[in-house]
Amino acid sequence: MNYAYIICRKCGYKIVTPFICRCDAPTHFVVTCPKCGYRGVYSYADIVEQDEKMCKESCREAASISEKILTSMGISMLIDAIMSVAINVAQMLTTEEQKEENKKQ
Repeated sequence: MNYAYIICRKCGYKIVTPFICRCDAPTHFVVTCPKCGYRGVYSYADIVEQDEKMCKESCREAASISEKILTSMGISMLIDAIMSVAINVAQMLTTEEQKEENKKQ
């Protein structure tokens, strides 16, 4: 199984992370070295991947899925906005028709 690790800035110890690839990690995170106790803020750029080729493929797949999800969310929001406008126009027309009927009576 693939894993990613961080190199301690103080002693150089290899600290295994819970991340499989760089794309799984947040932008910044705190790591404490189990060997020397150094605690520091690291970024995803500091992560070393065991199998870089597999990670690139995995990250590409994750980005593709993310893009599809964001696209479907955008379409859903657009449909919701259009439906809101349509409902408001229909209510306005109904209100106008009622006002005209009240004037005739």
